[in-house]
Amino acid sequence: MSAFCVFGVSRSDCMRIAEKKVKFYDDEKKRNLTKEEWCAKVDALAQDLFNTTTRHRQVSPAFDAPQFAREWAALAVRGDQVKGADIRVRNVVLDGEGKPVQRKGKVLMTWQHFAG
Repeated sequence: MSAFCVFGVSRSDCMRIAEKKVKFYDDEKKRNLTKEEWCAKVDALAQDLFNTTTRHRQVSPAFDAPQFAREWAALAVRGDQVKGADIRVRNVVLDGEGKPVQRKGKVLMTWQHFAG
């Protein structure tokens, strides 16, 4: 079972969000943007999002062991594609008494910080 994963802020996620937010039409100039103008706005917004975003998302595939997640995170951070890399493990949610929480007859699972 794949239970380890890397969470963080990825440059490609920021680029995807910026592409959705930047419009092709400029309301101030009352005209469509050229491809170069649009790309420049997208790049600027993506860089701003990458520098300011603190919400971490899953940025890697799931791995079977933590050493594989560590290797993936080291490569991604070294390549300046991911910031704030954090390894998490898939685990059961426990209630106040230490018993597993169930929803609709199934045990509730979540990603928790891996301290190993």
